[in-house]
Amino acid sequence: MIIEIIIIVFIIFGPSQIEHSNTETILIVYNPLNIKEHSFILDTYKKFLKEEKVPFKVVTPYFILTSKEKYFEKTYPTVIFPDYINKTLPGDMYFWALDYLTKGGNILAIYDVGTKTIRSNSKEKPVFSKLIGFRQILDEPKRSTAFDQSIIIFKNKKSADFFEIPKNNIEDSLYLSDINSGKLKYSIIKLKKLEDNFSGLIFAEGETSENERTKVIILQNNKPGNFLYVNLPLGKLKVLGDDFLFRSVIKTFLNRIIVAPYFVKTQFKNTTSDYNGKND
Repeated sequence: MIIEIIIIVFIIFGPSQIEHSNTETILIVYNPLNIKEHSFILDTYKKFLKEEKVPFKVVTPYFILTSKEKYFEKTYPTVIFPDYINKTLPGDMYFWALDYLTKGGNILAIYDVGTKTIRSNSKEKPVFSKLIGFRQILDEPKRSTAFDQSIIIFKNKKSADFFEIPKNNIEDSLYLSDINSGKLKYSIIKLKKLEDNFSGLIFAEGETSENERTKVIILQNNKPGNFLYVNLPLGKLKVLGDDFLFRSVIKTFLNRIIVAPYFVKTQFKNTTSDYNGKND
């Protein structure tokens, strides 16, 4: 039993990093438990950031939880948790994230982050639920219907413009669409609000074939830090050739939400202070 626990801990935490650039700024997190079948997802994020000349470092949860860096949030002001390669996260990541955000750090969490236990069982309350303000409905008996296909609707034109959605990919009714395919469908996870006094911003929602609505892009401002949750498998979409949402979300997060000086080629004029959408 003890040997089994040691092996599991080693698998989860693994080496502290795979690769990093000379200037360490953005952290991309992956869990060795989830990487075997989805290494191409990590490669996708790395390739994109390299193309955009964004400094980054690839690390495991162990690196974050055991870091002795005195001003961690200043050295690493942005942390990205990509889809599929962070299904399993230690419960302590929530407490780390809460402290990191209150010190000014910024987090982008994508799709199925923190939804699994070490043994690959679904968590009733995924790791970042409280930070999102919603939880993925993965507990029984609804787990079998939690993953669904959905069309995406932006809350208003300002929301779509904020994420720089291309004009040929959005209808006047604010649905994401394609000239050839019409309204586009994406994989989402159904969410349930945790508390009535939700104070975040909802930029986009999903609508299933059964007319069920769920949140897709949620921003929580944990002053002075920001937590953006995107309920779409962005990395996998880019791998499959559908990359405009991947690019729009990451660029908007870095250059409009946290106003990071990374994208010299595409500096945006607006910040979240220019967005006056209503809370949900």
